[in-house]
Amino acid sequence: MPWPFLRRLDWILKIGASKAVRTSAALAGIGLIVALLANNIYLALGGLAAVGLGLSIIVPTIYSTAAKTAANPGAAIALVSMCGYAGILGGPPVIGFTAELTGLRIALGLICFLIVTIVVLADRLSGQSDSTALSLRTNEIALEA
Repeated sequence: MPWPFLRRLDWILKIGASKAVRTSAALAGIGLIVALLANNIYLALGGLAAVGLGLSIIVPTIYSTAAKTAANPGAAIALVSMCGYAGILGGPPVIGFTAELTGLRIALGLICFLIVTIVVLADRLSGQSDSTALSLRTNEIALEA
């Protein structure tokens, strides 16, 4: 069961949401570049595993930050969900049409551009600073004791 591993993701609270998203997006971007440029199947699979690991941290962190920083958490989560569904519905056709015109590697390379955008915009993720996130975590630990 992977649950003990998932409980160990406290590092997101320690370093803050923006640094966690920036770090995991960088991992995903590097993994996608490796997967696209690899001539070896194992290297490509390793790159895709890095993409999955990097992107898997971003979505829960964005949902959590939306719920914590908005005046109306329900509306914020709905907006984040709407943007996610727009990407799920719109992404594959755009990638498919671009791949038809230019090739699959170039079309998937556009995703690298979007991941770089995540890295650049990660500082705008939270309304609280990373030091505030660390102090909140310290207060939670003090309350648990």
